[in-house]
Amino acid sequence: MFDLGVLTTSFIQNLIAQTVVVPEGTIMENLLTYSPVQHQLISHLLTLGVSVMAVGFVYFITTNSRSLPRFQPSSTLSAVVMVSAFLILGLQLVEWLSAFAFDGTVWGLGVGTAGRYYRKHVLEWLSLP
Repeated sequence: MFDLGVLTTSFIQNLIAQTVVVPEGTIMENLLTYSPVQHQLISHLLTLGVSVMAVGFVYFITTNSRSLPRFQPSSTLSAVVMVSAFLILGLQLVEWLSAFAFDGTVWGLGVGTAGRYYRKHVLEWLSLP
């Protein structure tokens, strides 16, 4: 007797492989098409996120000396978190801008991939004890 699950999985993989050429590392977001407004909106939101993290870093660094000594480690730790978030969002923005190609009407699958850093780092943060 043969395993129907393996047969079904193999069939689906062959169907997808024949339908669309998908680069390795591609995730669901890369297979969608985006209107120019949608693409720009996501780009602007990522830019805003990068900017907010940079401002947050400056805020925590500048207010650290005005805090009580027992609260200064929390300001320092918050500044470190802002740097980490700044780098993650910055990488996401760079990936987003390079992952799609404009064909005259919509933004579709391009050369790169977008969204890998988000999943990787969110899972790392969630796995902290």
